[in-house]
Amino acid sequence: MKKIILILIMTCAGFLTNAQTKSLNEILNEIQAANPALKMYDADIRSMDEAAKGARSWMPPEFGAGFWMTPYNPKMWKAGMKDMDGKQEPGMGQFMLSAQQMFPNKQRQNAEAKYMEAMSSVEKERKQATINDLFAEANVTEIKQRRAIRCGFVSTNSITQGEQVGVLWAWMMAQGIHIRFAHRTFQWSNDAPGKAAVHCVIVGFGMEDVKAPRLFEYDNIKGAAHEIAAKNINPYLVDAPDCLR
Repeated sequence: MKKIILILIMTCAGFLTNAQTKSLNEILNEIQAANPALKMYDADIRSMDEAAKGARSWMPPEFGAGFWMTPYNPKMWKAGMKDMDGKQEPGMGQFMLSAQQMFPNKQRQNAEAKYMEAMSSVEKERKQATINDLFAEANVTEIKQRRAIRCGFVSTNSITQGEQVGVLWAWMMAQGIHIRFAHRTFQWSNDAPGKAAVHCVIVGFGMEDVKAPRLFEYDNIKGAAHEIAAKNINPYLVDAPDCLR
């Protein structure tokens, strides 16, 4: 009998764990890794962090080189040509090198760096707030999906009697299970020759509580069932508060 109870517990656990294809933790990890809004925050944060680093850097030095006031005729570059009076002229044109370095205002650089660091911190807080909102929505959705699960089983009536009640239903109720409907003891029948008389019950349950659970009674265990009014169906399949003893 304990083996039967264990099988029923494992079956119920399977209903509860396999009803969704992914666990809540897997969903939360995917949200944190792939959500477009969070990726956008990451890009903004990286951009602001790099801008903060660059705010304290110097501009690179600039170098230049080239001809200045140099005639197009290369013959005029060298000395030796004579003017109209016969005088020798010096070569024309110059080759110039230049270099310059901008010296930044250190206080302004520090102010700009601190500003970008502060903006990055704000974006990090916004990202965390968005993560909290997304996690909360995922958690609420997961709870709603779990609470919508409904299932049931047909079993021998021993699971609603004696010590078996505490073995099975203590675990079931710890998961938040509520009995939604039940058929009290009836005799199972089939067309097999030499069939054994098996007394069975049917129990339907789910995560959501129900205001008017349906309880079916058999005046004759071989006959038809009739429904009786019930406010709560406990593990003994009685209209009474839950009890495990």
